[in-house]
Amino acid sequence: NGGTLDVDVILWCTGFRSDYQWIDLPVLDDDGRPRHLRGIASDCPGLYFLGLRFQYRMTSSLIGGVGDD
Repeated sequence: NGGTLDVDVILWCTGFRSDYQWIDLPVLDDDGRPRHLRGIASDCPGLYFLGLRFQYRMTSSLIGGVGDD
């Protein structure tokens, strides 16, 4: 929408296997995946995920496809 955000930190990792167990917050489902709606953590305001598979589009997990997210 052309808006901007005041962001303090962006953590971007590529070429890895997903493991979110290090996140010490109630944001993971029973399978260890983040509970979110289009990258916005469902149970933790201010926490966002980026680059998850099929987050918004089929290419959401790829660097070239993350723009729509």
